[in-house]
Amino acid sequence: MSDCVYCKKQILTKIIFSLLDIKSKEIQMDLHISKSVVSRYLTGERGCPEIDLYIIEKIFGIKVKKDAKPGNSTGTLSQEMRLVSKKSGEYKPVTVYTDPLTGKKIAPDVGWSHNPADFREGDVER
Repeated sequence: MSDCVYCKKQILTKIIFSLLDIKSKEIQMDLHISKSVVSRYLTGERGCPEIDLYIIEKIFGIKVKKDAKPGNSTGTLSQEMRLVSKKSGEYKPVTVYTDPLTGKKIAPDVGWSHNPADFREGDVER
């Protein structure tokens, strides 16, 4: 039964290759993989997620990000003084995030801009 699934995938893959005019050599060059890997993929002998993604990208005309890395926060974080208490007029520094696309500043409450491990018993009045 599972062989039928692979046969259907193999047939579908060949139809897609034909419709999109994708050549084995093109996949080898674009993905930097060997001819044998592509051949084994086409015969159904071996799976290859890179080729699957390549086909999806070709069908839908999109680029799938591979090995996406978190963005760099350089220039988006800053310190600003914010009011802690209206009664005492005390200000403390707060870490502020500036959205690079909109320029909007986002800041948490003053209490979130400290390391909880740095807490000392005399810091808080009860």
